[in-house]
Amino acid sequence: MGAPPRLVRTRVSIPATSRRERRSRAERRSRRLRRGWWRWLLGVFLLAGLLAGTVVIQLGRRLPALSLRSSLPASVVVPGVAPVMPWPAAGEAAVFVPALGAMASSPGSHAVPIASVTKMMTAFIILSDHPLKLGQQGPSVTITASDVAAYGNDLGLDESSVPVNVGESLTELQMLEALLIPSANNIANLLATWDAGTTAAFVAKMNATARQLGMRSTQYAGPSGYDPGSVSTPGDQLLLAAAAMQDPVFAWIVDKATITLPVAGVVSNYNSMLGQDGIVGVKSGFTAQADGCLVVAATSVIGGTKGLVYAAVFGQLGMNPLGTAGAADGLLVNAARSAIVRYRVVSPGDPAGSVQGRWGGSLHSVGAVLTSGATVFAWPGEVVHLRSRPRKLLPGARKDTPVGYAVVWLGSQQLAVGMRSDAKLPKPSVTWRVMRL
Repeated sequence: MGAPPRLVRTRVSIPATSRRERRSRAERRSRRLRRGWWRWLLGVFLLAGLLAGTVVIQLGRRLPALSLRSSLPASVVVPGVAPVMPWPAAGEAAVFVPALGAMASSPGSHAVPIASVTKMMTAFIILSDHPLKLGQQGPSVTITASDVAAYGNDLGLDESSVPVNVGESLTELQMLEALLIPSANNIANLLATWDAGTTAAFVAKMNATARQLGMRSTQYAGPSGYDPGSVSTPGDQLLLAAAAMQDPVFAWIVDKATITLPVAGVVSNYNSMLGQDGIVGVKSGFTAQADGCLVVAATSVIGGTKGLVYAAVFGQLGMNPLGTAGAADGLLVNAARSAIVRYRVVSPGDPAGSVQGRWGGSLHSVGAVLTSGATVFAWPGEVVHLRSRPRKLLPGARKDTPVGYAVVWLGSQQLAVGMRSDAKLPKPSVTWRVMRL
């Protein structure tokens, strides 16, 4: 047998260009793979960032508003029978207790001449235009010959007046004292022209002020009340008296039994009721057309606080018409005092409503209760008003969070009663907050 064939190794030569092309293709594939990987990672990061940003934005959006829904009534009526007042058999009368916001007038009350009660408005305007503080005298006025002549004319007509002399100097305070204590008509006219230039201009002020005070049945014809064209109702005059008595100087003057003037000397107050039944003012009046008229203010302690009770009686006859009016006023003041009752409007823990919010198609709420009570002093049959005021409410606040308050008021009595939540305030879930549109 012959020898096996011999293997012969041959070397194939690959051109360098082909090798470079293969390496280039491999590198390109590698680069494509690397670019694809980084693009995928970048996409993942961008998506994650977008999702995270969306979550942050969603969580940062304003939460649905919470609102306080009050269940308290707008008003309540004080139980009991309304007081029956001892009205005088004749004339007009009214009582007023500002602390209670209570006003009562005699049946059929209508506008009638009010004589020198008119001077309350004259003094009120003077003190409004030329305010004084207690202890101050204010500017002075020098009496002229025409002022003396006016006094003589008033005296001839049997008007109430005080004597004056040429050259006499009267301060604003002295003129107000002469106006309100001896009820001097000549001083009323002097003050009117001193303030407004003419009595007509001053009367226009009087009627404008009456409208501002809500005195709808009042019309003034002069600053003194001598003209029977000055008419009003007792109720209107009590509104004025209550406003005027807030001025310390006015209140100080009308509580004086006597005053001393430079020429007139010592003169007395026509209001003989001063000091009786706590009466501290206010103004009397008498003419043949008006008969006896008297407005009084009497101190009274209402719920531990000192206040005033007002009464007015007009058109009283008899041998002593002012005394008759004063006696009637005293009866009305005492009746008004004795009719006052203590009434608890709300108590601590009373339901006051709910705190509500709406999301996810549902209403979410917790209860609200009062933190304290409120008591007023009133006449039976009066209406006490209530009004709720919410606070800024934050979702998720703890139980017993203040959620608002209720205002209870009657007359000058005004009480604020807090409201609190009886559970944690509702708050949307994180899932809802992220997923909401």
